[in-house]
Amino acid sequence: MKFKGSPHVYYTNSISASTVLRTTCPSNLSNRLVLFTNTASTTNGWRLPTEAEWEFAYYGLANSVFFWGNGDGRNYAWFRDNSLLKTKPVQTKLSNAFAIFDMAGNVAEWVWDWYDSYTNTVVKDPRGPAQAKTYRVIRGGSFKDTQSGLTGTKRGFMLEADARYYLGFRVCKTQ
Repeated sequence: MKFKGSPHVYYTNSISASTVLRTTCPSNLSNRLVLFTNTASTTNGWRLPTEAEWEFAYYGLANSVFFWGNGDGRNYAWFRDNSLLKTKPVQTKLSNAFAIFDMAGNVAEWVWDWYDSYTNTVVKDPRGPAQAKTYRVIRGGSFKDTQSGLTGTKRGFMLEADARYYLGFRVCKTQ
């Protein structure tokens, strides 16, 4: 993936940067999609956030179940009770404290990490498994979920080739 003026981020070969992912579904590749720069913190191109980055972007400094507090989230998110079970245009609800819109509801989001269970070890800026697993992590909730399913800890998984009408993604860039 490359936007004008940014370096390539995803490659199909972990040995060299010779094969840049340009257009294809990752499941069509002979080997798994690779974030070539090994750590997201040194990647300067546009990319999917890691699971930890996504969760930090959701909560920021909030200390509650939801980024908007523990009350009603109708002003912040689209979910089962207010969405008519359809996606909605972005930025039609209030943002979180970081001025990021649609972190809860509307569509659930892909993140970079492979799905695995958490460890009990405290880690700063944790990364998912280094080796490919079967599923990629999905974070947040969608318009199909109840409000209680929109917490920043909501976590799911899917095959990386799966496509669903309630699933999307956002990109981030290391500054």
